[in-house]
Amino acid sequence: MGTNVEEFITDLDAGVFAEKLSRALSDVAAGVCDNEKKGKVTIDFDIQLLGSSQVNVQHTLKYTIPRRNGESTEKNVTKTAMHVGKGGRMTFFPENQHQMFTRTGEVEAKQKETN
Repeated sequence: MGTNVEEFITDLDAGVFAEKLSRALSDVAAGVCDNEKKGKVTIDFDIQLLGSSQVNVQHTLKYTIPRRNGESTEKNVTKTAMHVGKGGRMTFFPENQHQMFTRTGEVEAKQKETN
């Protein structure tokens, strides 16, 4: 199974990226209808290694809203660290997060042995 795109977009910048994308799509669509000119929304992802199974995803949202006498352009760049699981699946939380504590708050026995 690959990366869940809906979950991935929602996880970027703690949900703020999805809100920005939603607003950009609406603003561009409204500008297109109001001015009968073409608009544009572009998403760009740059992915760099952070650790053995983590990557840093730089996400760029750029959009152009047509105006009566020209256009308006916005560009926003942020980053989010993501875990990479089986098959390259990117998730905000690691897929194999082990139990760290018992119900009473003690360090799990398996954790004590490895420390």
